[in-house]
Amino acid sequence: MCVAFGDALARGFNLRRAYWLPMTIAILLKPDFTATFSRGALRLIGTFTGLLLATGVFHFLPQDKYAEVALATVCMFVLRCFGGANYGILTTAVTALVVVLIALTGAPPKEVMAARAVNTLAGGTIALLAYWLWPTWERTQIRETMALMLDAFREYFASSFATLIGLGPRSLFAAELDRARVAGRLARSNLEASVDPPHLGAGYTPGIDCVA
Repeated sequence: MCVAFGDALARGFNLRRAYWLPMTIAILLKPDFTATFSRGALRLIGTFTGLLLATGVFHFLPQDKYAEVALATVCMFVLRCFGGANYGILTTAVTALVVVLIALTGAPPKEVMAARAVNTLAGGTIALLAYWLWPTWERTQIRETMALMLDAFREYFASSFATLIGLGPRSLFAAELDRARVAGRLARSNLEASVDPPHLGAGYTPGIDCVA
């Protein structure tokens, strides 16, 4: 509902690069209240910090492709080296990187920065307001998530045992074993996400945010 509302709002006001608004909403909304608000605050702070850094760099550095390529390299290094440890650092580096990459295509940096700021602010506001009105506390879901993981591990153990002792065609049990293994890993990842500290960047994929 929030993504649809954000997309309609961006199209209704004919915002530049309107896809950034619903994308921000989709990235910020997490299964629990604390993670959503911590990520929302870090994303807003990181985005505007990245825009300020990009503004300063474009103002002081020579306007040529080599300088922009060097800046993109630095941003990518910071993103890959430190982004996984803190979502705010990751967002700062991604924002600056996106501005530089789009500037390399010939688009005016000022327009890109303005569009990024407006869409991120609007998307972040919608996501945080919606979750403030309708919160979900992750601590109420941890028991069920753990139970699902144990069920998935039980099925994986049963499939592994059946494959080991050869109760039927090996090809049939091999397919079932693969399915059970994937389900077990997914259930474990879901439980880890439930108990991970919300300020970390675990599970975040920068690629979705670099689409130009």
